[in-house]
Amino acid sequence: MPAMRIAAALLATALPLTANGTAQVLPAGQFKARDGRPGPGKFWKLSDADGVALAQQLSASAARTPISIDYEHQTIHARVNGLPAPSAGHMLSFDWQPAKGLQAKVQWTPRAKTFIEGDEYRWISPVLLTDEADQIVGVYNAALVSAPALDGMDAVQVALQAMSFGDITTPSHQQEQSVTLLAALIAGLGLPTDTTQDKALATVAELKVRTDAASSRPVVPVALATALSLQPNADEAAALAALNARLQQSATLISGLQQQVTTLGADLQQARQADAKGELDALIATCLADGRVVPATEKLWRDLGVKDLAQCKVMLAAQPPIVNPGASQTQGKTPGGAANDGVDPDKVDMLSDQAILLARNMGISEETWRKLHAKA
Repeated sequence: MPAMRIAAALLATALPLTANGTAQVLPAGQFKARDGRPGPGKFWKLSDADGVALAQQLSASAARTPISIDYEHQTIHARVNGLPAPSAGHMLSFDWQPAKGLQAKVQWTPRAKTFIEGDEYRWISPVLLTDEADQIVGVYNAALVSAPALDGMDAVQVALQAMSFGDITTPSHQQEQSVTLLAALIAGLGLPTDTTQDKALATVAELKVRTDAASSRPVVPVALATALSLQPNADEAAALAALNARLQQSATLISGLQQQVTTLGADLQQARQADAKGELDALIATCLADGRVVPATEKLWRDLGVKDLAQCKVMLAAQPPIVNPGASQTQGKTPGGAANDGVDPDKVDMLSDQAILLARNMGISEETWRKLHAKA
């Protein structure tokens, strides 16, 4: 139910009833009651569009449960006076007729037909439901009455007062007003017809708490709600939850990227090491071939290349080739002239200037080097 005031207006139309099963419930256009309702300078009004919609709404409701017509609103007053509330008839369907108003197809009881035909009851009084803007939103039920209350019809005069929840200003008929209000309140809340006043008021209090909570709920700006894929009226809690979800997704993504970077870095380091080893192997092979490196000093040059390949390149470039590229240092012979498949490392002079220079670049002093390789 919308957060609005519910008003039940007990009004009596002024057109004579007929016993042929039809009755005018409300007039068309703009109207008000002689007692001033709905207020100074205000009117109830039903346009053709509103009337058609109201007729459709009431017809749909009546198709499920016919809307009752009693005598002098006794259905409402029975809660107080304890008297029976016999039915005068039931409204089965509704139709809107431009310039004339809301018409009801009525199934009258035999007793009601007698009253109508004897001109003892001439008016039908609907119990209206209106919102806080005094717009008609429904018809609770109706009654046969002996005096009409609605202005703007034939032979009108004031009969009953309108009851407004939270706005009861008429000093007379207080008991009647309270009962009328309770019935309208129960109908507006969609509660069972036998709901007590305490239960109805408790329901209203609960609705007020919910409405106040909804109205006090902080709502995030529309732009932020759109950016977070939220509804336009999303609150701060929903926005914070969406932000936390986005942050968790970002953290997971960043972690995955970091792992990929670490893996790529390790692969790149391995590739660089492999390239450096291949380059060092090629350099040592070239220098072995032209005599700048001998087998006895090969390990020293390799250790230097692993430690600092650039320095190793510079030092070997400064060494002059001992033989032409592709030729062995002894032309395949031992220093004495005999044929030899290679150089005996044990016979290489480890105290040559070349070996000592290499030792210095490896961080070994000449004195230490000479002690290590001194010949017996």
